[in-house]
Amino acid sequence: MIKMEYNRIRVLHITNNIDIGGVQKIIYQLSLLGKEYFSYVAVASIGGVYEKKLSESNIPHFTIPNLSSKNPKDIRMTIHQLKDLIEKNDINVIHCHHRMAVLFAKLIAKNKIIIYNNHTIYSNKRQFSHSVLNNINLIADGDKAKENLTKYFKLDPTKVVTIYNAVDSFDGKLNIINEIKEAKDKGYFIVMNSARLHPQKGMKYFIEAAKILIDRGLKIRFYIVGNGPLKDYLIELVKEKRLDKSVFFLGFRNDIKNTIAQCDVLVLTSIYEGLPLTPMEAFSVKKAVIGTDIDGTREVIKHGINGLLAKTKDPLSIADSIHFMYDNRDKLKIMNKNAYEYYIKYFSLNKFREEYLDYYRKL
Repeated sequence: MIKMEYNRIRVLHITNNIDIGGVQKIIYQLSLLGKEYFSYVAVASIGGVYEKKLSESNIPHFTIPNLSSKNPKDIRMTIHQLKDLIEKNDINVIHCHHRMAVLFAKLIAKNKIIIYNNHTIYSNKRQFSHSVLNNINLIADGDKAKENLTKYFKLDPTKVVTIYNAVDSFDGKLNIINEIKEAKDKGYFIVMNSARLHPQKGMKYFIEAAKILIDRGLKIRFYIVGNGPLKDYLIELVKEKRLDKSVFFLGFRNDIKNTIAQCDVLVLTSIYEGLPLTPMEAFSVKKAVIGTDIDGTREVIKHGINGLLAKTKDPLSIADSIHFMYDNRDKLKIMNKNAYEYYIKYFSLNKFREEYLDYYRKL
């Protein structure tokens, strides 16, 4: 690789949206890094909640059509808009966070450096992805994401660099959530699940696990943090199972680490993940995590050390794991301590920034 000085780097991040989610948080962190060190950084997507954050940081956002759209008009418009903003802003590095973004970049910017960040584990479009992702710079956000690129898509392992996701530290200043404090004051054990309310996150299994534990007579309150397309369905499910006095919805919160810091244990019931940020956020506030035993999640959660792994789509296994934490508070305290040490060692933002800066420098 030819070394590139930071003050010559002009980056465009392309993704489908910058709404709520782990990938979007990573793009935002990379944009802040670019703002601090590079000559120019911008983001192109259909938009989302991170537009406001980017604007507050004086990072340009360009609205483009949905990258997944098969509408010929959208495709033509995407090509035209990307070509125009790459030329006008003298972009020399195109950092793609969506496979279709790579295809567009290859079509319109053959003389630019193209990077693809693999944030999840795919099991579709194998031939298409091999063709599109071949012979470009590749970043995987975890070991399984790298394996997905090299074994499933048959891409050159020497082209893939692994840089783990990360989250920033918590300042320790709690903004008390009254309903959680009131429950704690009454002696309730606080169990939380923070995720987008989407089928991928398996939230219905969390609610079913809550039903099992309430039927066992345990003094637990369950809190769901997040928003999404399944919100109404999940609210109805809680009513159907007569859990109105045990399961509560906190909605979307922009103080997620502050929120997680007020629970006793966090649960992640995902059906599939890349390298999830939510456990890292919990670790950063000294909270152990119960997660499902899937690729990606098991890279972060080490069973019995900084949390527990339960069976996927299995309410009983999830319930038993929560019950273990409920009954073994001393072991939970040890796991909390281990979780924070694991965060410092592997998932701190400083490490993340240093590794990405080194990667860009070598382009």
